[in-house]
Amino acid sequence: MNEATGNLAELSRLADIGTLTPRIAATLPLASAAEAHRRMQRGGALGKLVLLP
Repeated sequence: MNEATGNLAELSRLADIGTLTPRIAATLPLASAAEAHRRMQRGGALGKLVLLP
C-alpha cells in the first residue's frame, strides 16, 4: 500500500466513525451554481460549497 492509499484509508475510517466530518461553508440552490463557482475562484472560504436541487 502506498502512502496516498494509506492516507485515504485512514480518512475513510475516520469518516466512518464520525470523527471526520466535512465543513460546509455555504449551501446554495443549484440555480446559483455560477455564484458558487465565483466564490470558489475567489478563495478564502473554509469548507465546501453545497448545491441543492
